[in-house]
Amino acid sequence: IDSIWPSGVRGAMVAMTPAGEVRAIYSAPTYDPNVFVGGIDLKNWRLLNTDSARPMLNRAINGRYPPASPFKLATAAAALRRGLIDFDTHMPVACHGGFQLGNRVFHCWKKEGHGSLNLTEAIAASCDVYFYQVGQRLGLERLLEDGVRMGFHDKTDIDLPSEQTPIFPSSLQYFRDRFGKNWSAQAATALNFSIGQ
Repeated sequence: IDSIWPSGVRGAMVAMTPAGEVRAIYSAPTYDPNVFVGGIDLKNWRLLNTDSARPMLNRAINGRYPPASPFKLATAAAALRRGLIDFDTHMPVACHGGFQLGNRVFHCWKKEGHGSLNLTEAIAASCDVYFYQVGQRLGLERLLEDGVRMGFHDKTDIDLPSEQTPIFPSSLQYFRDRFGKNWSAQAATALNFSIGQ
């Protein structure tokens, strides 16, 4: 994988089966584990521990990242389960590159837009505008409730050390505690959550 991972890019990749079995984990940047054979010398130890790229950090296990676009599948599953959409559902606002909520425009990754899509097409195109509207139908509270039900709030308990607990709120109380009892960005937050941000 070193040959296909872009040089200088930090990140992680996990290959899994649909049943959730981990087939491969990769974290970048990496280091040569052979330097530890027979005991690592002080110079190499210092280099590994002072490198600003942090090559000894296993980003797949120790990093915390938004789930990003794969979370659109969880959003779709939640809306399907609740009967809010089906596979033929088109949203009221076709994707022309953005979706307006109040005085703010939430952009799609495709500037020119995708047009009017059904759910299957929206998944295939990873259309943000479609999923903003699905998230709006669900609302933040139900997105959080179903995300917790699907396990986004919990560790996987993979048999590797130092797995971090995800930062996925279990309820709206998380936002009230963080931003105050008068927090009013619930609708906008639902749109961001619906696409995994």
